[in-house]
Amino acid sequence: MIDAGLISYRHYFLWADELIADLSDPPVWLLEIATIKYLADASAAIKRFVFADSLAPTESSENLDNMYVASLFHRFQIGAISWASFLEYSGGYTDAANATVDCEFFYYMLNELEASEYDPNVEYDQVQEVTAELASEISAIGEYLSVFQVYFRRYVKEFPGQ
Repeated sequence: MIDAGLISYRHYFLWADELIADLSDPPVWLLEIATIKYLADASAAIKRFVFADSLAPTESSENLDNMYVASLFHRFQIGAISWASFLEYSGGYTDAANATVDCEFFYYMLNELEASEYDPNVEYDQVQEVTAELASEISAIGEYLSVFQVYFRRYVKEFPGQ
């Protein structure tokens, strides 16, 4: 979610603060992200924890890659990126990733959309196809996002302009 640009420090600062307050001995990664605004650094701190030798990742790389694409899909849904941008970013990401949907799926749609001169009907059909293809991942990311949106709204009220 962070790597895909779906959430930022405005989403996770108050979440991390709340967890730190509730835990008697909060983990180092949580303390780190509670103060990191730069998304690449926050992502690195989380990955150091998730991929530590003592922890076995619970998600396959395929599923993590699908979750990245689902995060991009949510960026489209909230209006942060266009449908054409979603297709381009997803194609580029899956070209070098291990997602269950390969890059040609997205690039074919992008070519079709461009050839239709960005016809809204073509876009609608493509959105439905992607939604069906990644339904479980889109749903899971939506559940996570709803939690972080609560913290985002609190953050922007408490710290306007930041």
